[in-house]
This record gives sequence, structure tokens and C-alpha cells, in this order.
Amino acid sequence: MQKMISSKDALQIIMKKIRTFPVVKVSTHDSLNYVLARDLYSPLNIPPFNKSAMDGYVMAKGDKGSEFKVVGEIAAGQVYKKRILKGTVVKVMTGAAIPVNAEKVIMKEHVKHIGQDRIVIIKKDSRNNICIKGEDLKKGSRLFSKGENITSLILANIAAAGIDKVNVYKKPDIGIMITGSELLELGEKYKDGKIYNSNGPLLKSLLSAYGVGKITLKTVKDSIPVLKQVFAGLIKNNDVVFITGGVSVGDYDYVNCLLDEMGCKISFNKVSIQPGKPFTFATYKQKLIFAFPGNPVSVFTTYYFFALPALYKMSGVDFSFTTSTCVFRGTFKRRRCDRELYLPVKFSGNKEVGAVKYNGSGDLFALSRADGFMVVPIGKKNIKNGEKVKII
Repeated sequence: MQKMISSKDALQIIMKKIRTFPVVKVSTHDSLNYVLARDLYSPLNIPPFNKSAMDGYVMAKGDKGSEFKVVGEIAAGQVYKKRILKGTVVKVMTGAAIPVNAEKVIMKEHVKHIGQDRIVIIKKDSRNNICIKGEDLKKGSRLFSKGENITSLILANIAAAGIDKVNVYKKPDIGIMITGSELLELGEKYKDGKIYNSNGPLLKSLLSAYGVGKITLKTVKDSIPVLKQVFAGLIKNNDVVFITGGVSVGDYDYVNCLLDEMGCKISFNKVSIQPGKPFTFATYKQKLIFAFPGNPVSVFTTYYFFALPALYKMSGVDFSFTTSTCVFRGTFKRRRCDRELYLPVKFSGNKEVGAVKYNGSGDLFALSRADGFMVVPIGKKNIKNGEKVKII
């Protein structure tokens, strides 16, 4: 059995084992949540031409008149090749290209029709109501940088520049093994002594929100032969394997022995945090294994603090936690202070937080009411009302 290590040392050990994944090219349509592996430059001016910012009437450069004859129409996607003469206007739709000698669009709402093809301006407007070619982005300028995660808005901007494929880091394929003979799957009838499997849906949804490759989820009873068989398949076909349960010192906690027997190298198996002490990190060749405790709050905590930064680094991103200093409202006491505690808290406004009702590492419902974790350092037993605290 290895000695318990600090959360800082645990994360450093994990990060040293991470390799950045290879670069692949994917369709822009399918690039959501991938990370850019190259700087991206715009092949176009954006907008690519002078265009109307609204529906209205476009007039010739230098025309100071107030009454005009309507001599044509420009719909979005069309190009009006004639020059506009003074005293005339062309009806124009939002997004349509502006003729070469035009300088202003009169808003539709600012004119009055005085005949079938004649208008008069009824309200003056100093704006030209034209989006200028390249005003958003010049051709050849950097659109987005290497290391940026492709969000929906970034994806849309890449598409607007006409880029159909992007170089990104490959996403890791993840195998998940949920252990426990006590588990029921959703849809099964409840039985005394059993609990429903929440760790599987929790990890799968966390990974889906982050954006990974293929996710393979298996639920396994506490049987060494079955555990070995399922683990062998997961480690063969995935880049990372997550395991929940079976990592403590109980009679049916087989995971650490399983990893050892399967030829994995265990880096550590205890971390001085609460919740999440019996957390194991191991490697098999270049593949990573994260073995989380069975209680769902411990799963969430150790995933967030150890697995998530690793997943980001695989994708070429340096992940850092969002932290702030807040004022604690209420009082907090604990009996033992030999581990770093992550306590679910809720913001009450004005940079103040209070503890949510929390019954320990099995109380998954407490997390749904919390906005973050208050970090209680090793050696600190009490927090007083009004004391400044670190929030993640």
C-alpha cells in the first residue's frame, strides 16, 4: 500500500504522464468542442463586400436630394452592376451587396411612397447603414489561435470565413467501468439493499459536455474474472479508462489488485483530500487509468480536480480552475483536519458564500444545490462567520 500524497503532488504526477494527442483534420460541421491545433487565418475579408445593414434604399455617392425615383431592386445574394444616377435609388435588402458608386442606405422606415416608383425621405439619418468590406476581419488576419476550444460561436465564425476543414487535436476515446454488485440500472425494479447506478450517467454526461471521442460504458459486478475481462477490453480499445468503486480497502475492493495483475503501473492510490481519498491513478503503456471512489460526490470531485485537467492537456490546452476569495457566512467545524476538504457552498451575493446542507460523499443532491467548493486546508478545523475563504 502506497502512502497518501497531497492533491498538488497527485496532479503533478498525472500531468507528467500526459501526451498531447495527434493532429487530425475534421469537417467544420463536426468540429464542436475540438481544440484547434493550428492558428487559423481568414481567407476572406469579413464582410467580403460592402453590404446593406438593413432593408431600405441605396443612393448614389454625393446625392443630397430628398425625393427619388426607384429604379431597381437588389436582393441578398444578387449583384447590381449598373451605376446609380443622382435622383434615383435602388431598393436593397439586408445583407445585399452595395453598388460601387453608392455610399448610403436610407432605412425603409424613413421614407414615404408618393407614387408607384417614387419615394421621399421623411426622417434624416446621419448613419450610412452600410457594413464595410473587411471591417470585422481583414483577409489574411488571424481568425482564432492554436489551443482555442471550438465553441458554437467559433464554429460559426469559421464557417463564415468559408473554411470547411480545420486541424484539431484528436479526442480521446474513453472507457468507463462502473463496479458494484449492489447496482441497479435505470428501468430495473427496485430491490431492497440495492442502489441505482448514478456514477455511469454522471461520468458519461460530464464527458459529453466536455467533448471527447467514443464513450464505452460498462457496469460490472464485484467478480475478479468479470472485472478482468471487461477491463482488458476497455484498455485495449480506448485511450483512457475510468473506473468507479472498488478502490478502497474493503473485502470486495478488487480494483488495485486488478490493475497490478493486469500489468498496469500504479502511480498512487491515496490522496489527502475529502471527499476522494481512495483515488488511484495508473498507466498501461501510454494509456491512462483513473480509478475513482464509489461515492458519487467523490467521483465528481476527483474527476473535476484530476481527470478533467488531464483531458484538457491531451487536447493541447492548459486547464486552470476558476478561483475566487469570498466571505463565509455561517460557522463550520470538523472533527479531523488531516485532509484538504472540498465543501459544497452556494453564493449568497456580494462575494459571500454559505455551506449547503451536506451529508457527506454519498450526498449527490447537495452538489446540485451548490455553486462551487470551499477549500478548507489541511490543519484547519474551524471557519468563523466573516472569514475569507478560497472558492473553486
